[in-house]
Amino acid sequence: MEKEKAEIASPAEKYGRFQSLMKYVNRNTLKESYSRQPKGKAVGVDEVTKEEYGVKLEKTSKI
Repeated sequence: MEKEKAEIASPAEKYGRFQSLMKYVNRNTLKESYSRQPKGKAVGVDEVTKEEYGVKLEKTSKI
């Protein structure tokens, strides 16, 4: 994920904004971001807990 952060930082410094960050979203970045989230927090607006999201992430990332 460090590579992606560096790729994002360069245009951010140059232009100060982005059109899209979707090209940086992939299985690895989703899993890393998920693992960094604190446990035991309130559910999101979608009513999904971190644990439920983790199960779904594992299932869908194998596709």
